[in-house]
Amino acid sequence: MVIAMGKPVLVPPEFCEALGDELAKLLDDERRVTNEALRRLESRTHAQLVTEVRILRAKIAALKKGRP
Repeated sequence: MVIAMGKPVLVPPEFCEALGDELAKLLDDERRVTNEALRRLESRTHAQLVTEVRILRAKIAALKKGRP
């Protein structure tokens, strides 16, 4: 039995199993997409940090040579 619009509704067990399977697939897809988005964000953040370090190293080298 399932509650739909506030009322109990009889459904076959196969429906509940199929619904559970579909929900599991959707959750797996969501997890995969979220993980990929986090990987891309981490990659971009890493690239930005590498760029910033290179800029700072160039500024330090210029200061050591007496150039602003």
